[in-house]
Amino acid sequence: MQCNPCQPPYCPEMAAYWQTFHPSWQQPLALEDTPCDVTDVIIAFAVPDEEGALHFAGPNHPTRRAVCRLRERGQNVLLSVGGGGVTVSLDTPERIARFAESLYSMITTLCVNGIDIDVEQGIPASGTPLQPEGPLNGLIEALDSVLAFLPQSFLLTMAPEVANLVGGITAYNGVWGNYLPLLLHYGNRVSRVHMQYYNTGPMQGIDGQTYAPGTVPFIVAMTDAVVQGFPIADTGVVYPGLPSWKVSIGLPAAPQAAYNGFLIPEQIDEALRWLRTGYRGGDTPNMPPYRYLGGLMTWSLQWDALNDFAFIRHGARVLCIRQPCEPRFMRPEGKENHSLLDDTPQ
Repeated sequence: MQCNPCQPPYCPEMAAYWQTFHPSWQQPLALEDTPCDVTDVIIAFAVPDEEGALHFAGPNHPTRRAVCRLRERGQNVLLSVGGGGVTVSLDTPERIARFAESLYSMITTLCVNGIDIDVEQGIPASGTPLQPEGPLNGLIEALDSVLAFLPQSFLLTMAPEVANLVGGITAYNGVWGNYLPLLLHYGNRVSRVHMQYYNTGPMQGIDGQTYAPGTVPFIVAMTDAVVQGFPIADTGVVYPGLPSWKVSIGLPAAPQAAYNGFLIPEQIDEALRWLRTGYRGGDTPNMPPYRYLGGLMTWSLQWDALNDFAFIRHGARVLCIRQPCEPRFMRPEGKENHSLLDDTPQ
């Protein structure tokens, strides 16, 4: 597959989650043992207590020393908030304040250079996409207060499930479309969206057709929706899409790592080829080619370690990440005002 030159912000990521917990049969993996092929290491997870204060899920707590070692090697290190089965309900001023204070403390203590929003429960779609209410608005208030003290180069990524984002085509309710207010609010401040193309049922694309997970057409159709944008159900609000270089494809590292959605290397290659060339196969009308894509994300480092990091090694090769542990980010400083739809930096 042809390699495009890496010129910021067109540098693809090979992102991987590092679990702070693991089953008894899964071998522990030290954070500093993350392979160099991983450009973005995402610590999972920081979870809130009943009062909103964050702590690490599981016994594997990252250290500042390990984070600094990875960052010195040129790897981004992010702290992920939420996770599957975790409720983040910021429905009172006190919970919002505790959440924000503890998040800022974890950021500064560990010296991570980004946060990842992976909240799957507790922030139902409410109000309107432009004026959300309840816990969803509480999360935005908390993030705003933290980001106000951090530089613009600090990374902000999101890992919605498919229903949280593309589900907004058909509904704005509950988990359906509940990440769209976040994307509309933060706009160009968002560094990457690595949607989880797994643990999902069939989903409708912007062409009105329904696609099954674990297939190349599903990957392509869901990516088209995230990049091209769409009207949000019956709200009268339009999600305008994201530049393709901010859109990464999230996949499980092994069949056992998720309920569904695993792709073999040949399927990954085919999906990337379709997206990069604009060819969609069969009788489906062609879409604009996305010469630059955000890259790949995988759950997780520990799962991939069981297979000698086969997913990550293949991902780095197909994304043309040739020089290990080379600083690669991504965000053009001082270019804050270009359109969400623009595929080129201003």
